[in-house]
This record gives sequence, C-alpha cells and structure tokens, in this order.
Amino acid sequence: MSILFLVEQDTLVRQTDERLEVFKHKQRLIDVPLCKLEAVVIYGQVSVTAPTLRALNDRSIPVTYLSEGGRTVGTVLPEPNPNALLRSRQYKASFEADRTLAIAREFVRGKLFNQHTILARFSRKEQRSTTIEAALKSLKCCQNSLGTADSLNTLRGYEGQGAASYFGVLGELLAGTPWQFSKRTRQPPTDPVNALLGFGYALLYGDCRAAIHGVGLDPYQGFLHGERYGRANLALDLMEEFRPIFVDALVLQVLRNGQFNRESFIKHPGGGVMLVDEARKRFIMAYEERKHTKFKHPVFEMQVDYRRALILQARLLAKHLMGELDAYLPLKVR
Repeated sequence: MSILFLVEQDTLVRQTDERLEVFKHKQRLIDVPLCKLEAVVIYGQVSVTAPTLRALNDRSIPVTYLSEGGRTVGTVLPEPNPNALLRSRQYKASFEADRTLAIAREFVRGKLFNQHTILARFSRKEQRSTTIEAALKSLKCCQNSLGTADSLNTLRGYEGQGAASYFGVLGELLAGTPWQFSKRTRQPPTDPVNALLGFGYALLYGDCRAAIHGVGLDPYQGFLHGERYGRANLALDLMEEFRPIFVDALVLQVLRNGQFNRESFIKHPGGGVMLVDEARKRFIMAYEERKHTKFKHPVFEMQVDYRRALILQARLLAKHLMGELDAYLPLKVR
C-alpha cells in the first residue's frame, strides 16, 4: 500500500475500471491500481472527476488537498469507524477541564521531550555551543514545570517557551551548510528552511488526521488546540510530538546532506518562499522514506515505523478515553 502524491499541475485524475489514471493534455502520465493505494495527496491545480472521488471514498481512501503554498485546504475522508461510544467519551472528556488539561499536558510533554532529543542528537556533546546547552536546559525545565500548569494558557506558555528555546538554536544545527534559520515563520514561509518545515508539517497533518479518523476519533475535537472552527484540532494535537522527530529531523537531514540547493526554491509573488516542482517531488520522496524508518516504540517495546507509530498513538489516546489506560502516553524518542 502506498500514498499517491499528485504534484504535476493542470492534470486530470480519473478512474478507469479498477485503476487510477492521471492525464495532462490528453496524455496519460501514470496508471495506478486502486487496490495499491492507501491515500491520495493533491497539490495545487489538479482536477479529480466526481466518479473518481466516489470510487476512492468507497474504498476508504482519503484524499487531501494542499494549496500551491503547501497549506492543507481540505480533506475528503471515508465514513468514520462507527464507534459512537468512543466519540461520546471523547466529547465528554473535552468538556471536562481537568481531563482536557491532563491530555493536553501529555501532548506538550511529548513535544518538549522530542525537541530536546533533536537538539541533542544533531549536536556533538563535546562541540555544543553555550546557546544549545542553554536551550537543552530550558527544554528540560519546561518539561519539569508541566505538572504545575493549572490551565491550558499556562501549559501553552511552557510550550511556547520551549519552542522559543528550540527554534532559537535550530539554525546552529545547519552550521557548515549554505542554509540559515533564525526563527519560525509561516503563511508565508520567508526562507527555504521554513518552506521545508511548513510543507513537511502539512503532509504530517494529513497523516495524523487519517490516523485519528481511522481509529474512530473525531479529528475536529481537540484538547490542546481547543475547538477552532474548521480545523482538525485533534490532528494538530497529535502532530505536536511528531513534529520534531519526524519533520524537523527530516529537514535537517536533507539540508545537511546537500539534497537541496538554492535552485530548489523560488520566491513567490506574495513574498513567501516555495519549493519548485522538482524539489517538491524530491522532498515528498524523502518524507515517504522517513515514514518507513523503524525505531523501538517506548511503550510497546517493538520495532515500528513512523506510519505505524501514528496509528498506535491514536489508539493509545482512544484507549485512555475509553478508560483502558490511566493516562495518554505520548511518543518520546531518545
């Protein structure tokens, strides 16, 4: 099973029998059996016929739409897992302040832990700058303070403090490369590093949303990210612990390995920086390769890849909401 990324612009996608075909100017570019598809991600100006969308939906294949700037603009999801009891427990927990705070705390705990992991992993201990050492201490301090947070605002304050420390030194991990990074910018990203981070987060958002939907949870009812209308808040919650160890690590890896150059990016008329088509395809390939990287899951103590880990974390949350676990156990990778 694989994810089909459609990035060639001005193309038409249609179903023929049990296959998905992509055409440009009446010329067929690709032909994929539907039975081999796990999901479809559409980037920019790509048209899909109504019968094709129906065929994908009938086979429980989600379709995610990204703007030309890499922002998620919509998702077509199949009917959810018919677990009304699980969703009722999710909604009930979201309306209980103590439960909401406890679950949100674990999402932040996982994020801070994994940010610490990335700074430690990508810097040699004997050569670390004083600023990286200070950031590592700050992240530890934020983790240790989470238990004192008595509100979501306080919790988000610790999350923000950790993010400031983390992103404040992330650029140092690119020393010796042509790339510079000073702060996180979005909508639009103002430099190549932020362009890669933003695009990676958009892909991760789609994967988290699909994992949550697949176990029967409501992607829109979050805990840390609340109830902002039209946003899959629970997907954003689950993303937090995966951002550093999946996307940030991938961006550092491809830039340190010289897989991109200045020609890989273009300045958008609106002022932002975007990947050119060829670079976008290359990053998607690296993203998918990263998704199949295996590691030992700290809770299940078995080798899993990141694709499987997303599903396992969604299931752990479901088990907690159903009362089978005392607390949600975030993914913390060393």
